[in-house]
Amino acid sequence: MKRRFWIPPIPLAAGIAFQCLAWSLVLVHAVHPSFGIELAWVHAVALGWLTVVALAVLLHVIPGFTDLAWRAEDVARGTVLVICVAAFALVFSFATSTPGGVAFAGGALAIWAVVLAAAGLNRPTFPGGMGGARGVVGLTVILVVLVMAAAVTSG
Repeated sequence: MKRRFWIPPIPLAAGIAFQCLAWSLVLVHAVHPSFGIELAWVHAVALGWLTVVALAVLLHVIPGFTDLAWRAEDVARGTVLVICVAAFALVFSFATSTPGGVAFAGGALAIWAVVLAAAGLNRPTFPGGMGGARGVVGLTVILVVLVMAAAVTSG
């Protein structure tokens, strides 16, 4: 599949949005200093901006330097968007001081990431075709929505 963009535009836009959010958090911290806002700022920069943009670039760079093709490129691209949503949930939980949402969001998504990584490393055919890839992305989206709902309701 031929790529139209060097860096996928949606993750790049999300990275820029996280950068704007980080500056907004700096302004909020100037008016209402709190440790939660400080943690939210660190995670907006580290997870939301740097990590998302780096992953978006690596989607292009890894196949280019290794002369290999992604087996499930749609899954990889979808994962970047899931990371954006999860990072926003975590930043929101820190900024609003909802520790239950932070713990649940971080724990659930970290476990899911380890499960996906283990499956991908141990089974060369993972996720088993386009249907499997859609299933993995669909389940990941459902988990992220549930985590976000838990974070909002626990606040």
